[in-house]
Formats: sequence, C-alpha cells, structure tokens
Amino acid sequence: MFYDDVPVEWVFETYLGLTEKLQGQNVKIKSPFNPADNNPSAFVYYDIYQHRYRFKDFSTGKFADADILVMELMNFKTVNEARDKILDDYKQWLKHNKQDVSIVTPHERYRVSEFSIRKWSETDAKFWTKYNISSKLLEHYQVKPLEYYKLKRGDNELHIELNVIYGYFKIDGTLVKIYTPYRKDNKFTSIERYIQGIEQLTLKKRFLVITSSMKDLLSLMSLGYSEIESIAPPSENTIIPKEVIAAYKMKYEKIITLFDNDQPGIDSMKRYKELYDLDYCLLPMSKDLSDSIKDHGALKVKETLTPLLKKLLL
Repeated sequence: MFYDDVPVEWVFETYLGLTEKLQGQNVKIKSPFNPADNNPSAFVYYDIYQHRYRFKDFSTGKFADADILVMELMNFKTVNEARDKILDDYKQWLKHNKQDVSIVTPHERYRVSEFSIRKWSETDAKFWTKYNISSKLLEHYQVKPLEYYKLKRGDNELHIELNVIYGYFKIDGTLVKIYTPYRKDNKFTSIERYIQGIEQLTLKKRFLVITSSMKDLLSLMSLGYSEIESIAPPSENTIIPKEVIAAYKMKYEKIITLFDNDQPGIDSMKRYKELYDLDYCLLPMSKDLSDSIKDHGALKVKETLTPLLKKLLL
C-alpha cells in the first residue's frame, strides 16, 4: 500500500506546513482552501477506524486522505500523480533526514460508557414522520430511542440526556452509533465501524443505492422502490472498502451513490466514481434526500427522483 512507503504523518506535516509533529493528537489549522478562514476550521485528525491521520475542512466541506489532499492542493488530475510527487519528495527528504519510525498512538477520546433505551413517544413520531419514516422501518433497521447516554474519558464523565436521542444498533443488540439531531455540534457519536443497513440486505433486489446516512437510507426505503436496497457508510468521511463494493457488484445489476447535493456530497460521489466506477444520482432539491422529503413531501420527491434513478439503473 502507498502509506507503507511514505508515512502519512510526514505527508500532512510537509504539505500543510505543520509546526508540530503528529503523534496521535488532533491538530486544528486554517483552511488551505479558504483564504477567508480567519478562525481555524480545518483539522488533521487521527481516524480511529482507519488507524491513520486524515483531513477535514469545515469551512469548505472537504475531507480527504493525505494523497487526495495533495492532489487537490497541487491541482493534479489524478491521485497517482499526487502519489508520484509525494514519493519523489519523500525520497529527497530521506537523503537529508533520518526516518522517524515512532509508533503513533491516538490520544484518548470520550467513549460511550452507558446508555438507556426508552419507549417511543409522540415527539419521536413527529420527528421521523417529517422524513416519511415509519415505526416499522425504524424497527426493521434497529433504530431505537434513548433516554440518555454517558461519555467517559479517564476520570471525566459526561451525562447526555435530551428529549430526542436515537441509537443505531446491530441485530444482535450492539450499539454502533448515537444520533442527537438537535445538538449544534457532535450530532453523531460513533462507537463501532459499521456499514449501516448491511444486515438488512436481502441480496435479492436488482439494485443497490449507497446513501450518505441512515436517515437518507430510511427515507429512500420509505418511497417503496421494489427493486432497490440501500446501505450507508459509517460516516460521510468514510469510503466503503473496495472488497465490499466488489462483492456487491457480483450480487446486484447496478450500484449507484445518492449523497448530499452540496459540494462535499458531490465530491464524495465523484470519489466513488473514480475508485469504483459507480454512477451517481444528484437530486436537485434540498440538501439531502431526507430534507427534500421534509421540505417538499414524499410524493414530489418520488416524482423527481424516479426518472433520475431509471436513467441510471435501467
């Protein structure tokens, strides 16, 4: 693999001009893509799922691995051009410096230490029906309401208790993600790397649509397309592994992506196209599928979406 030849930490330190060495901590910087970013809004962070550093820019919505970041910084057309540049620069650097082979250990983060499942309420019904999502769908996809959850880091513990909190579970009852839609930040708390919807696949439908979130997945399934199944990556920053896509290409006639219609969503769909040759569907309504249903109604969304899907799938 590319990062076996070039340390990912070196790439970020070098091309972003970091003033501190990456040793497991997260680093906040000004956006290299947004000159007006006076308050630093970009991060080089340690991804605990992929076990390496990645980049996220909240001012522009960009997120990337190190090689993709260099490709965009230097306006290369392909990632291979960026990798060639990185490898050449790293070889030159090694001539004058000793390679640091220290092991990167991520700094301890808050972990979910406790949670409590509660009964469904009228508040829950009002929230989900806006997106055309029924209790039957929520039950099928193992979405459950939570009374509270606790986050712990060392001796510190946070108790989160709100009227609207949901847990995403595996069929065996394992909690994999917490969704707090009305929090201004940290709406999602990921506990385990997990492809959402994967356990509900029958592998008997003709088409697979990859959406950007569980909520979009549920909204898509609520529209009643008889030949479509859906999955969603663990987060918008995560690309589903190639071996998973390869396996599903053998099971389905066609796989496409349906992400947000903002620039980060479009960039993600283009990356799936580049990596796996998957066509993508751009819904020209609200930011994402679920918000489109909330803003325009399920019938209007289906009238708009159906011809777009037919064009790609048939």
